[in-house]
Amino acid sequence: MACERQLDFYLPVPVMDVFNYVASQKEIYKMKLAAVDRANFKVFFKHRANMLTWGEHITISFYDPQDGGCRIIVESKPAMATTLIDYGKNAENCNSVRQFILSSFHQPLNGQVR
Repeated sequence: MACERQLDFYLPVPVMDVFNYVASQKEIYKMKLAAVDRANFKVFFKHRANMLTWGEHITISFYDPQDGGCRIIVESKPAMATTLIDYGKNAENCNSVRQFILSSFHQPLNGQVR
């Protein structure tokens, strides 16, 4: 689907520290916690519907690159499979999650997904 967005970034912080911190958050910028998959190191959030969209599903995946850091992949997609235009909402969700994580661990913010 053309509306899905994905953002991949690295954080020089142990993967368990980042995963546990994000999994403990009930809400990130109006995105509400939906589920935590501790076996696969994934955290799921939902963004409610508004005037422009039917809502979005956000998946944050955490990977250990074996160097003591954390690789994070943020995916955002429309809640309705038939959505053709998202008005940039999924890219905004990815950037918001990345900004939240980087600022929580005092890391500089470089670039944005488009």
